[in-house]
Amino acid sequence: MSLSKIRKELAKTHEPEHRCSFCGSTASWETLSTYGSRCGHCYAAYCRGEHEPRHLSVDDKKCVAEGLRAAAHQLTSHGGNAKSWAHRLREREQAGEALSGAQRRAWRAALPEAEHSDVDAVWVEEQGAHDEHAR
Repeated sequence: MSLSKIRKELAKTHEPEHRCSFCGSTASWETLSTYGSRCGHCYAAYCRGEHEPRHLSVDDKKCVAEGLRAAAHQLTSHGGNAKSWAHRLREREQAGEALSGAQRRAWRAALPEAEHSDVDAVWVEEQGAHDEHAR
């Protein structure tokens, strides 16, 4: 099967509308795949050599920088620890929230064993109960 046929098949199975990477307008998956993540209008402008790269204004750059600062603060807000994401996942699991296997493995790998032995005991008990219920 050719690449274009694969793209068309994928286009049928994905959401019907996505956003152009250049102007943000909606376009079908097939159009974006065909024109390199551009809508038809942006692709035509690109072919004519008219498409200018977007530049952020000073105010937009300040807004982006503030958002990045806030995100960085949130990531390190758990006692200034760079592994605060792992602490948050551990706290969510302790509170009874169901985490995916990947999330459980990730926070356990990031934190020392002493910090997760109590949660592991609860998880092992829950898995045993789940296994018995499945039988």
